[in-house]
Amino acid sequence: MPAWTYGMFVWRELSTPDVDGALRFYGELAGWKSQKVDMPNGAYWLLLRGEKQVGGLMALAPGVDMPPYWMSYLSVPDVDAALAAAKGFGGEVVWGPIDVDDIGRMATVVDPRGGAFSLMKATKGDPVFIPPAPGEFCWEQLSSPDLDNARAFYRAVVGWKTMPFPGGQLETFGFGPRPGEQAATLVAVEGGQPGWMTFIVVDSLTAACARTVKLGGQVLSTETVVPGIGAYSVIRDPQGAVLGLFKA
Repeated sequence: MPAWTYGMFVWRELSTPDVDGALRFYGELAGWKSQKVDMPNGAYWLLLRGEKQVGGLMALAPGVDMPPYWMSYLSVPDVDAALAAAKGFGGEVVWGPIDVDDIGRMATVVDPRGGAFSLMKATKGDPVFIPPAPGEFCWEQLSSPDLDNARAFYRAVVGWKTMPFPGGQLETFGFGPRPGEQAATLVAVEGGQPGWMTFIVVDSLTAACARTVKLGGQVLSTETVVPGIGAYSVIRDPQGAVLGLFKA
């Protein structure tokens, strides 16, 4: 029987102007293979770690005046109700809701301070939570200039509460303290770019950052230790999309 993990991120997707270049980069960085499929709005590439689907990739439409980006999809029981809540708290619906055959209903939202994310109710249920392995997505982080607004907005839209993040001064969005109940961290940003960032697990931050540079990307943040949890780095791929790397 299908089951859903409402309030958890269940899919990540890259939009990029250079599909071939992005596939080469992430194939070397994360060990991903790809499988091209035809979708109603054009070609789509499933990203695979072994036989497991870990994410997707699509081309930015020609003439679109925006940088490449990773988008994270959040599971909700009712996309339309979540959109109504988002608009009621000052969010903006970018596109949707739309229904995609055999996949689900989805839409993309920007929160009042500029954080873009997608909502999804999957037709066949969500993946069962399993601790992520190298090459798999593991976490999200929201950087916001207004933490009070972020707390209120995501509580209304998703039902999240905030909790202290173990080993640091950050906060966690989620429903409880156990793995599978926590969805993201919330951090303050002043003068920087607000928004969501997704993370993948790597075997070695040093090696992954070295591969990033060798492959034409850029390391934006070298190893940052999170006491009791692990460490992370932040990179930009050769096309310009930003991604977090995590090592427990």
